[in-house]
Amino acid sequence: MRVCLFSYFRMGRGKGSIYLFVPFAFFIFCSAILLGQNKVTSTQLLSDRPVSKVDSLQMQNLYFLKNSPQNLPLIEKLEFRTETDELDFGRQEYLFRVSLNGKKAQQAQSHLNQNNIHIYENQQMVYQQEELKKKYTDIIDWYYVDIAIQLLKEKRVLLEDKKTIFEKMMGNATGFDIDDYLKNEEALQTLGRDLMRLEHYKMRLVQQLILNKEMFSELEKEGWISVSQMQKTISRIKVDLLKNPKYSQQLSNADFAKSEYDLKEAESEKIIDFVQLKYAGRDKLDLQRELSLGVGINIPTKATARTKLNKAALEIYDEKYKARLLEMGLLEKIEDSYASFGGLKNDYEFLQKNIKENGLENVLEKYMNSGNVHPLTLLRVKESILKNQKLLLKIEQELCLDYLRILELTGQLIQAPLVNYLSENLELIPASN
Repeated sequence: MRVCLFSYFRMGRGKGSIYLFVPFAFFIFCSAILLGQNKVTSTQLLSDRPVSKVDSLQMQNLYFLKNSPQNLPLIEKLEFRTETDELDFGRQEYLFRVSLNGKKAQQAQSHLNQNNIHIYENQQMVYQQEELKKKYTDIIDWYYVDIAIQLLKEKRVLLEDKKTIFEKMMGNATGFDIDDYLKNEEALQTLGRDLMRLEHYKMRLVQQLILNKEMFSELEKEGWISVSQMQKTISRIKVDLLKNPKYSQQLSNADFAKSEYDLKEAESEKIIDFVQLKYAGRDKLDLQRELSLGVGINIPTKATARTKLNKAALEIYDEKYKARLLEMGLLEKIEDSYASFGGLKNDYEFLQKNIKENGLENVLEKYMNSGNVHPLTLLRVKESILKNQKLLLKIEQELCLDYLRILELTGQLIQAPLVNYLSENLELIPASN
């Protein structure tokens, strides 16, 4: 719907009708609408990180592992046994046995517990990075979908103007091609569907990102990161896969497997199995003669726990193999992402330069000042400008997604302190409440 700022409207009835000039009223109305839309920045969206159910459960697991006794005690088991000799209750034997854990086994169990904590910590980091990446992706989509919607609306205006021109040409019986009219109608219908789809997608993004759904917010586009700043940011990154939570988690899995092997090996090498005190109670002798002290001693051999140790050793090799595969895969993905970003950046700069050199805006201005302006030619030039803007926007969005992928693969997204990598000044993200 088009509105003329210098239109009039009529109020009152009969002879007392009053005509009012509306530009000022229209300005007040638009200002109220704009002020009513609360803009939200990408930093605010990223700082809003409510604790999910999954994250809460993971924190409970970590709290349990860190605060509950997990170490192997010195005493493994206490036993009390009694035996009646020849069913004569006057000849009752009593035995008290203490089974022990070796010092080496206790140390191995302690290392195992620490590695288990590291696994859960890395699992939590992996989950948090996935959540943060999803939020980044949604913000990027919102930003570029919003601009795409504006470009589509501008194109719709051009197609509607073209339709009006065709209808006038039809009425004046001037040179008119019905195919052009039909193609324009099809383009309008397609554009309408695309616009509806993008508006729906934008609304869904807003609902996902903004917890307070009672107030609709617009995304603040001021201060959005430029392509040149993206390039500077990723060029400063020193690739260290230990910062990648998934790789760190896999290394923790390998360390855990090694700790399990060490524990089994320590258990198989245990020398003192138990210590016991026995009271015979058979011949009713002095207490000193009835008591005996015994020790159980294991004699380790090469075959001791061989099957268990072999299985544990295979687990180590398996986890190290997975870590190596993951390392190679991550390095390849990082290299591909850098290459993709570089290629897209070349396309982006080439298109920018081409648009600047062709200067369609200047051509349009000169054409309009020439006095001999054909409406359809004028609209075609405007369409060409919008087409270039749409292509430039698409490349910039792909650049931003490659940029985000590099930050994720190199582990930069989750490094403390958290940084808003979508802001031109790389603002710090405040801690969520």
